[in-house]
Amino acid sequence: MSSPRHGIAGFRLTEHTWITELGNWIDAISPDGRRAGALLFDSRIIELPGVRDRVVAAVLTDRRLVMGGLGGLIPVADVVAAGDQVWLLTAQAVTPTLSSLLAAGAMEASGAAAVLADTAQTLLALHASGVTHGSVHPGTVVVTADGAALLSERGLADAIRGDTSTPERDVSGWAALTRGLAAACRHQAPQAAALFERVAATATTRGLATARSGLLAESHALPGGLLTRDGLARAARGQSMFAQPPVYGRPVEAEQERDEGDIVTLLHVPQGHESAP
Repeated sequence: MSSPRHGIAGFRLTEHTWITELGNWIDAISPDGRRAGALLFDSRIIELPGVRDRVVAAVLTDRRLVMGGLGGLIPVADVVAAGDQVWLLTAQAVTPTLSSLLAAGAMEASGAAAVLADTAQTLLALHASGVTHGSVHPGTVVVTADGAALLSERGLADAIRGDTSTPERDVSGWAALTRGLAAACRHQAPQAAALFERVAATATTRGLATARSGLLAESHALPGGLLTRDGLARAARGQSMFAQPPVYGRPVEAEQERDEGDIVTLLHVPQGHESAP
């Protein structure tokens, strides 16, 4: 996939990119100087019949949820078309992901528990709003500079597949995430790993809310007996400059010699076609 050399719709692109099932993610800087993200959808996927419309519908649902006060999601700034390319632009950094922290061995038990508590809370809020995430795994969990865990790509995998996930699929994904964190922590924190295994089993048998409550109630099994985000925040900041606290610099000025072509936002709600979450 080709991408603009410098930027898209005022977002300046960096050299840090990675490939997912959706396309090519790129760390970016927003027009007002904040750290952000840009996803160039795989053209072989986004051009399939109905996919673009379903992606836009999923993003519009996200925006309504966020405006309604639901936290825990990476906010989407826009979805734009540039020629035959379709881009999703986020209003917040999308790195580091939990998968990159695990690959670097930068995960301790207390931070893992914080990730599980945060993601469970977000999923519960989504389910209470009548929607699901659809693709819960370490690659869609983003850790911020203060050690909070946010979910990205909500609804996008379902939009591409033309599928509708159930809450049970989200719970299964969260349980698998929990077991993966148990494996990562088992050597240095066996009691915490055992707690995570119990919590994963509880999620699939008694539900996500009960599992989250059990995790918090048994935090004494964590090193130091507390759920803290300090280590997780340090790991995130050490893994990616995009996990540093936000810096509001001067707006990125458009480069006079660069012509991005016609950039069109796709986030227009067709009259009479709003679908409430």
